[in-house]
Amino acid sequence: MSKLKRHASERLTAIWKNQYGCIPFKPRRLELHPFMSEVLYDLNNVYWPDLSIIDAIVGLEGSGPIDGNPKMINKIICSKNALSADICAANLIGEKANKIPYLNFALKHGFNDASEIQVVGDVKDNSTIRLNYISRSQYLLYRLGLRLRRIGLYYTNFGSVTQNVAYAIRTMGFSESVSGKFLPSISLPKIVGK
Repeated sequence: MSKLKRHASERLTAIWKNQYGCIPFKPRRLELHPFMSEVLYDLNNVYWPDLSIIDAIVGLEGSGPIDGNPKMINKIICSKNALSADICAANLIGEKANKIPYLNFALKHGFNDASEIQVVGDVKDNSTIRLNYISRSQYLLYRLGLRLRRIGLYYTNFGSVTQNVAYAIRTMGFSESVSGKFLPSISLPKIVGK
């Protein structure tokens, strides 16, 4: 069972992303973030749930999965196919499955049957509930940071800095970030000198 939430670098977190908790050592999970799509694909091939339930009574919009604003959606999504549940969740909030990195990866690597979904219940045709998200530039900065971290050890720090810049822009805006409110300009030479 999972909650329907936005995710800063994956756009959505639901059942498939919920399986990430099966990795017991939290520092290892943080190291694997740049490889999220592949890790989720492997985890969900090993730990396939019999029943997937997404609690979308109250969703989380914004940057997620920790920060954000609650929003009433008043839906529950159930499926015997975990990936189908996530695709329905994406459709519910107006996202396309091929725009969500881990869903796109799964569909390209053999989970095509998950796209043939029959929706039953009190869902109106084409009804979507807008779940606000971060700006496109912030999302692209998060994704760039993950790509840099994938390249190798020497780019990990550049990737982390890029993701921190995306966080700073998201929380206080670009002009405030560069004026020294996120990182006082006096401490910048100390950091660069190390």
